[in-house]
Amino acid sequence: TQVAFCFSETIPAPTGKNEAQQKSDLELLRISLLLIQSWLGPLQFLSRVFTNSLVFGTSDRVYEKLKDLEEGILALMREVEDGTPRAGQILKQTYDKFDTNMRSDDALLK
Repeated sequence: TQVAFCFSETIPAPTGKNEAQQKSDLELLRISLLLIQSWLGPLQFLSRVFTNSLVFGTSDRVYEKLKDLEEGILALMREVEDGTPRAGQILKQTYDKFDTNMRSDDALLK
C-alpha cells in the first residue's frame, strides 16, 4: 500500500508556546519559510490536476498568498540578519497584525 504523508510533518517546528519562545526570531522565520515552501509545490500540482474552475481559482489564490508570505518572510529575515533596530519593530507589527487577522472570522473565510 502507498503511504501518504504531509511533507510539512518532517519540518522541525515548535509544538507549543514554550518551545516557540525558546527559538530566536530568525529560527522561527526559517521554520515559517520552510512550511510555506513545503506547500507551494503541492498547490501547483493541485492546480494542474483539477480543471474545476472553483478548485483551480482557490488553489491559485492560496498559491499567490503563500508567495506573498514567502517574499515577506525573506524580507524580514534580511532585516533580522542585518541586525538593524527596525527588525524588532517590523516583527512586532507583523506578529500583531497576524494575531489580529487570525481572530477575525472574515480572515478565516477568505
